Amino acid sequence: MKKLGFIVVALLMFCSSIGAQQVFNGVVYEYGTNSVVPYAMIFAKGKDVGVVSDKNGKFSLVSDKIEALDSITITSLGYSKELIAVKDWKDGENIFIRTNPFQINEALVTANRTKNIKIGITGAGMKMLFVPLFMKQELDKNDFIGREVGVALEVSRDCHVKKLNFFIALNKYDNVKLRALFYEMKDGRPGDLIVNKDIIFDVDIEKGWYSVDLIPHDIYLSKGQQIAVTLMTLDETNRNEFFIYGRLLKNPGLFRRDRALGEWDISNGGMALYLDAQY
Repeated sequence: MKKLGFIVVALLMFCSSIGAQQVFNGVVYEYGTNSVVPYAMIFAKGKDVGVVSDKNGKFSLVSDKIEALDSITITSLGYSKELIAVKDWKDGENIFIRTNPFQINEALVTANRTKNIKIGITGAGMKMLFVPLFMKQELDKNDFIGREVGVALEVSRDCHVKKLNFFIALNKYDNVKLRALFYEMKDGRPGDLIVNKDIIFDVDIEKGWYSVDLIPHDIYLSKGQQIAVTLMTLDETNRNEFFIYGRLLKNPGLFRRDRALGEWDISNGGMALYLDAQY
């Protein structure tokens, strides 16, 4: 009987350890300057869980998927990755990451070639198809920052990207902060980041085409390259609505993830987003 009781207790302890939430709190700083790194990305590789730090570099990663042998990755665009083993994590610790800007392979764009091309969907899309970043009823306090929507694009020529454009169907914010990210496509979904520049901007128009100047970021793309361009929200209030016009397509090419650095949802379609480039 004692043996049976021991087995029951052991099983209960084992089951309680499965799915137990772990909390990883901290603040991200730049190594050498001790200045905070806003909107840094913190995640456990291969777990589809992560968070984006707030404007003061603070974060709280809560998950039941992270295991004792995992490591937490802390990075941001323009910085190297810092890895900390879960077993070595100290709650509330200050984390320092080093600057490390890099360029993707630069396509050859000569000075006497100044032809313009557009990559993506240049029309405003279907008036009844909306791609939401925020919806009014979404008030999850753990989901303020880091959700993304984006599209797959195919690059037809070696080119230098000048501008990002997207059509806003509805924006009920006075001002909303977004980040643009460029990924290499892998297995039909966004894979590794290919532009290590932090492209952050504020949108203050209610409706219409919005353009982001990318010339300062020196982004070059290569002919035949399959990429995804996404918009990540960095707004910390998540209390209003923001929609982009979309378009129905036969092939999957519209991506969304509601949780920061989580698993991608893929659907057939696209959205009114394109790049202005020169070759």
